[in-house]
Amino acid sequence: MTIAQLNGIKNPNALAVGKELTIPRVSHMADVNTYVVQDGDTLWAIAEEKFGDANRLAALVEGNSLPNGANKIYPGMAIQLPEN
Repeated sequence: MTIAQLNGIKNPNALAVGKELTIPRVSHMADVNTYVVQDGDTLWAIAEEKFGDANRLAALVEGNSLPNGANKIYPGMAIQLPEN
């Protein structure tokens, strides 16, 4: 199923600015260096869970070039987890 089909988009060349899209999960993205954001997640909680240190939040923001920091993550979004 394409992204357009999944979102009921008839003309994928005419998307409205700000339209939120559902993106299907891709199995190859779920490796050990990637985390798929779940409903209710925050970067603070992800840093605490994955690194045992919520202060690693800055590394997640920087490593993923996230605009507006922790306010811009969404369920289904794949974020890279820094090695160190």
